[in-house]
Parts: sequence; structure tokens; C-alpha cells
Amino acid sequence: MKEVRYNDTMLWATFEDWPKVPNYLLNNLSLFNNNELQYEGKGLRVGLQNNKYYKNSLYKRWPALPDLESWIRENIPCNFNQIGIQEINPVVKNTKLLVHCDKEPRRYTILYILDLGGENVFTNFYQEHNQPLVRNYGDVTNNLDNLQHIASAKFKTHQWVLLNGLIMHDLDPLERPRIAITGSIWDIKEISSLA
Repeated sequence: MKEVRYNDTMLWATFEDWPKVPNYLLNNLSLFNNNELQYEGKGLRVGLQNNKYYKNSLYKRWPALPDLESWIRENIPCNFNQIGIQEINPVVKNTKLLVHCDKEPRRYTILYILDLGGENVFTNFYQEHNQPLVRNYGDVTNNLDNLQHIASAKFKTHQWVLLNGLIMHDLDPLERPRIAITGSIWDIKEISSLA
């Protein structure tokens, strides 16, 4: 496990020793049931930075099919909730998933990225001026000039990643849909390798 911290707060961790999802589960083009959309971001946000406007990408999440969920529960050492497939789709090429905190119950988000969404996509972490580092579920800001950049990560495909969902973060730049297996946990003590 590799963990990255800022002011003694965990931002993200990667788990090289966790098993990769087998190809027979990933080769199934229907990793999820398209008729069972679990969550869809509503409304189109626009962010402003250096007098330039950015449209937000669209976020959707579906529950994982039973075979994939069973494999994850049997092989990954944590107590997942909301196991599913997420798609973050840029409205236009080279756009962002704007700065946000994850919505409840995603205190910590687990990802297994299948498609990065581009060759040079970074997950960036921020602290908003005059605000605490750890925020509330669902907090957003549209004034990107009011942020202090604290760290960036360029994750790999087919690697397990844990994000602190209550630290403001974005994805930039997205060239195509970013697709990942995703889940959430309440407490990092639920991950046996962090306990």
C-alpha cells in the first residue's frame, strides 16, 4: 500500500498487492444492467477559472452484476458498500469533472479504473480558501480561483485506489469517458491492510 497525506490527512492510497479483477469478468461487455441506473448527476454545473468557463462532465453509476460483486467481496479485504460501475463522460473533449466532495455515503471511495478517460488525466486535490480541508458530503465550488491546489495523482488502470471523498477533488482533462469499478466504505479501519 502507498498512502499520500496532506497535513496528516489521508488524500489517497493505492494497493499494488490487491488482486486484479479477472479478465473473464471484465471481458463481459455488460458489467452492469443498463436498466438499473443507481445514480446520475443532475444539472449542468459551470466552473470559472482565470476568466474561462468549464462545463462539468456527466456522472452515472450502475450496480455491478452479481458475479463481479461476489468476486470483489471474496477477494478484496474491505467492507464495500455501493459496488458498481461508474462512467464520467466529458460534455466536450478536454473538459473537467469539476471540483466536488463525494455525496453520502462515500466517505472513502474505492476505485478500480478500467479506462482513465485520456492519456494525461489527473485527480487533483484542493483546499478552498478560508475553509477546512475535510468538508461535508456533496460540497462543491464553482469559483475555481478560490482553491489552493494541494496534490495531484495520475492513477493507473487495473489498480485499486482509495480516495478521501471529503477532500475537494476534480479530474482534468477528460478526453473520453472514464470508467471504473467503484464502491464506498465508511471507515478506513474497515480495510484490513490499513488497520
